[in-house]
Order: sequence, then C-alpha cells, then structure tokens
Amino acid sequence: QIVAFQAKELKEIEDKYAEYKYRMNELNKQIEELQNRLSELEKRNLTYPQHTVMLKDTIEKEFEKRRINSRVYILAELLEVTDEKWINAVEGYMGNNKLLLIVEPAYAKIAMNIYQEMDKGRFYKAAVLDTEKVMEQNMAAKENSLAKEVIAKEPHVRAYIDFFLGNVQKCESIEELRECKIGITSDCVLYHSFRLQHINPDNYTRRAYIGETSMRQRISQLEQRLQKLSDERIPLQKEMAEIEKILEMEMLSLPTADYMEWLNDMEQLPAKERRRKQLLEKMKQLKDESVESWERRRDELIAALTEKR
Repeated sequence: QIVAFQAKELKEIEDKYAEYKYRMNELNKQIEELQNRLSELEKRNLTYPQHTVMLKDTIEKEFEKRRINSRVYILAELLEVTDEKWINAVEGYMGNNKLLLIVEPAYAKIAMNIYQEMDKGRFYKAAVLDTEKVMEQNMAAKENSLAKEVIAKEPHVRAYIDFFLGNVQKCESIEELRECKIGITSDCVLYHSFRLQHINPDNYTRRAYIGETSMRQRISQLEQRLQKLSDERIPLQKEMAEIEKILEMEMLSLPTADYMEWLNDMEQLPAKERRRKQLLEKMKQLKDESVESWERRRDELIAALTEKR
C-alpha cells in the first residue's frame, strides 16, 4: 500500500510522537519512583527485636499474676504519621525509642520494678517508659515541630511525643537547620548540638516500625497507583508503535499520480505474467505442431522416392 505524506502532515505526525514520548517518559519516571518507594516499604522489618518482645511478655504475665487488667504496648504500635513525607524523619530520629514499652501511668512504677529485676545482660537494649512522670511534664510541642506530624491517641503517649519531638523543627535547607537548636529535613539530615549528621538509614528502613497498619495501607495504595500507571502506558505504547511504523515509511517526493501509475502497473503484473505464460505455451504448441507436420511431410517424400526406385 502506498501512503503519501506532505511535509506538513509528516511534521504533525512527528509532533504527536514527541508528545506521546514525553508522556511515556513521565509515566516511566513516576512508575520507577513508586517502585522504589514500594521496595523500601516492603523491606521494612515489622518483626520486633526479641529482647523487646520478651520484656513485653514478661510484664504482661506479671500483670496477670497481680490481677492488673492493663495491656502492655510497644510505642511504635500506638503511633501514626500523618504525612508520608516526614515518616522517615520520625522513624530515624526516634531510633530505638519507638520500641519503648508503654503501660498506663498508674502502672508505670510496677512495670519499671519488674524490668529492674530482669537480667541486665539480656535486656539492656530494652526500656520501659515512665508514663506517670511524662504526664507531669505538661510540655507543649512547637508549631513546626516533628511532633505535629505524629498521631498519638493516648494522652500519655501524646505527652511523650510532644516531649521527645516537640523541639525538633522541620526544615527544608541547611540555612533553616542552622537557625534551630534541633532541626531535621525530610531526607533525614539532622542538626543537633551544632552538629550536622545523616541519620542511620537502618532506623527508617530495616528498623522501621511505626504504624504497621498504615504501612500496609500505604503498600496497598502504592500497588494500586502502580497498576493504574501501568494501565495508562498500554494504549500509549500502542499509539507509539503505530506512529513508528508510519515514520519508517519513506516520504514520497514525486507527485502522487506517478506512484498510483506504478501501483497500477504492479497490480497488473500477475495478469501480464499469466498472459506471458499462455503465449509461451501457445508458441511451444505451435512449434511442436509445426515440427510434427514437417516430419510427416519428410516421411511422405522419402516413401515416394523409395517407390520410384
């Protein structure tokens, strides 16, 4: 099939291809970014350290013996972060503090006494929060602090978050960090005690525990967004493939009528080839008939000559 393009038409096709290519590149960037974020979330180890779990179990069993009807929590279980942008900063700055064991303020002293009697060599990395004393602090978090990004429903948990994160200022640049006593950026650069330092990435990747439920929800949401972007790519890929086929065709410079004449000649070739074969067969037939006639005539002459002798 002959397709003739004018220069203007070709330019329009090329412009459309460039537009599709730009959209495809943008989709690929978004997909790659989401895949990286999803990979980071999936790498997070939601299995708490053994010493933390054992201490939690021990305090719970002691509470049961003493008929104390109160649950024991790991701090990370009771926290959520409102803005995904700042979750790594919260995880990173809190470090092992997010593994503190939490009990109601009325039972904090009992929990600490239980902990004090446990093996120092096995449980020195675990800790119990004195929620009773925390509640006495009555400390308000600063408006632009990291504490404002954390949801904590229990009053004693809220009090600790305001105490621990209430002075940590959210910053966007080195200049802003240097204006704070304690400041942090969303990519986990910390300014503290006149010192600038990157937070250990393990604290917000491999040892990230805050908001297990919300983490699962974020994974699900990212997977849905990835699927949606992948679906958007399919028709775009088809359109680009079609345009690529068109662009591979040589642009025709002669008048269209010339190419149509060639096309007509090409279409007539099979019929002409059949006619040529028919003529060749006819010529062969005529030749064969002519040879046979001459041979008969020759035989007749030879016979006549033989008789005269």
